[in-house]
Amino acid sequence: MNLRTVCLAAVIGILLAGCSPFAGAPEPEYYRLRYEKETRQCASAFSSEVRAWRFTAAEPFEQRRMVLWDRDRTVRFSESGQWVAAPASMLTEQIRRDLSESGLFAGTAGDFDSGPVSLELSGRIRRFVARPCESGYRALLGVSVELKERGTGENPLLQKSYSLESDCFPAGKASEFAEAMSRLASEFSDRLQSDLCRIAGERASVGEEAARD
Repeated sequence: MNLRTVCLAAVIGILLAGCSPFAGAPEPEYYRLRYEKETRQCASAFSSEVRAWRFTAAEPFEQRRMVLWDRDRTVRFSESGQWVAAPASMLTEQIRRDLSESGLFAGTAGDFDSGPVSLELSGRIRRFVARPCESGYRALLGVSVELKERGTGENPLLQKSYSLESDCFPAGKASEFAEAMSRLASEFSDRLQSDLCRIAGERASVGEEAARD
């Protein structure tokens, strides 16, 4: 192969690379759910540990790419913004941390922690998306949660859907979407803990009445 042939091959390679759909594509930016919370105080607590199972998510919210809705709810994906992990994994991690620090339960276990645990908390993400608004986009978070006690055969202690939405933020700002969704995750955690606190108080009252009878 002579020098002319080598040079020609190099030029063709450069031209083909320039025509590639991936040429010049922006490097992805990665974001996580991030918020700090003060420890929530509750007058009552569950006497048992809780196993907080990893949340699941409806499609297309299980993947790491940031999901956007058009006004007609057509699904699109952010060109550069991605989550560091699947939304269900990130939200589960935050909720486990918050419950562990809250003192609402005697302890908090994960999917792979051994040992019997009577209370089980599970959840499913229904919405984890940015939707157009009058001045850009707003974040939407929808989560269904269930708390049940194993072996009782009774209805769940908690079975509730939470729906939250943020204020509008500028279009094209993946960082603003991440911040808005983090605030919604924090609000969801507050609401969930408030409901769990109420249930713990109700169970404590029933126990006190039974002890007096």
